[in-house]
Amino acid sequence: MRVTTICMCMLACGLASSLPAQTATTARPALGKAKQFKPPVIRDATLSNGMRVSLVPFPATPTATITLVIRAGTANENTNDVGVADLAARFLLEGTNTASADSVARLVSALGAVGGNVSLNIGSHETSLSVDFLPESAPSMVALFAQLVRNPAFSDSALERLKENAIRRLNTQSSQAALLASARANAILFPGNPADRRPTEAGIRQLTRNEIVAFHSKYYVPQRAQLYVAGTFDGKSVERAARSAFETWARGVGQSFVLPAGFSATGQEREGRPLIHLIDRPGSTQARVQISFPVVDQPHADLSVLNEINMVMGSTQTARIIANVRERHGYSYNVSSRLARRPGSTQWVVSGDMTNSVVGASIREILSEISRLPAEPPDSVELGGFQSFMAGILISENSTAQGIIDMLRLLDLYGMNRSYLQTFVGSVYDVSGKDIQRVARKYLQPASAVIVVVGDRNAILSQLAEIGEVVD
Repeated sequence: MRVTTICMCMLACGLASSLPAQTATTARPALGKAKQFKPPVIRDATLSNGMRVSLVPFPATPTATITLVIRAGTANENTNDVGVADLAARFLLEGTNTASADSVARLVSALGAVGGNVSLNIGSHETSLSVDFLPESAPSMVALFAQLVRNPAFSDSALERLKENAIRRLNTQSSQAALLASARANAILFPGNPADRRPTEAGIRQLTRNEIVAFHSKYYVPQRAQLYVAGTFDGKSVERAARSAFETWARGVGQSFVLPAGFSATGQEREGRPLIHLIDRPGSTQARVQISFPVVDQPHADLSVLNEINMVMGSTQTARIIANVRERHGYSYNVSSRLARRPGSTQWVVSGDMTNSVVGASIREILSEISRLPAEPPDSVELGGFQSFMAGILISENSTAQGIIDMLRLLDLYGMNRSYLQTFVGSVYDVSGKDIQRVARKYLQPASAVIVVVGDRNAILSQLAEIGEVVD
């Protein structure tokens, strides 16, 4: 194989030397627009108890994927039971009233689960179970998911272990700079948001089984539940299984999910020098920098433009911030941007880890690129390249069973029309440089940025003080 490779390289070099030399001004071929995405046919049903079922035949994949979503999470906790949503969710994989955790694990494996287990995700407004598995097991897997969500055992023996695990996770998170920066930025941007409450070790230890059961009874109700099945499966048998497993689930006393109203974003809105929030980590050799701006939620029209701003600024290697901070200056290996979506409290974030000696320089370059965007929006060539890349990524992400489920979850969470699936590729190309200029001026004013730095105060304070006012 190595000899073949060398020969091919020599042949290529020989051919290249025999071809006419091309000048540096040779134009690149124009990028064509991506083809419009054709979504699969989605079959939706609403059971008599209010639970929704979405079936998505997707024969391109040899397996099936089930995701069961409960639209409740940490944002539904009260001030006196912070941490209860996490414990209630983790009990779902601790056995049912009729089967132990070991028995459930063996059944999941016997049904052909890819990877052998069910994944659990706990968020601010959603809790979900998901698994990939063999198609012939779809009805049985639906029935199992119903048992896991409807009838968890809530055993006392598991409770203490789950509490200890939660405390260990809490202690680990308290030492992670990225999580510390994110938590501080959220608290500044969206004060009073219940999604930002943090549990304490003492609070976790005080949680009782009764409080966990009460949270489950209130929020794990069919009117907050939606079952998604995508991939290869028999639609009729899966729908029958869903009705058999879930239609007897009583509505309960909990309310249907209501999308929260937007929380008042404070921003900074300072004249002159910015405010920099410093979290001291003595002895740290690098600092975590996070710069955040409050923005709009789905389905606001500006969000599609913000998606492209995110691509232009920090989501690919050629994006402006990455090309500057990482490629040109070598200040950070992981600087990037993202839209941190959360109902009522979405933000655009630039973050990365920088060695202590270049923290100040890194912040300056990031802020300069953000300031440059309204003044120098991307022209049609620069923007067109990002749009083609973005359209391709969107098509690729929605060409798997899990990808289409994730997209449907987003649309359903925000109450968006499913027609978005047919138009999202074309809408990528509808955004212009003027749109980016307008939206950047509206949301990404450096004066309204929340800047959080987690690092060694003694090592970086003087650099930060040259940029703005530093507060703890």
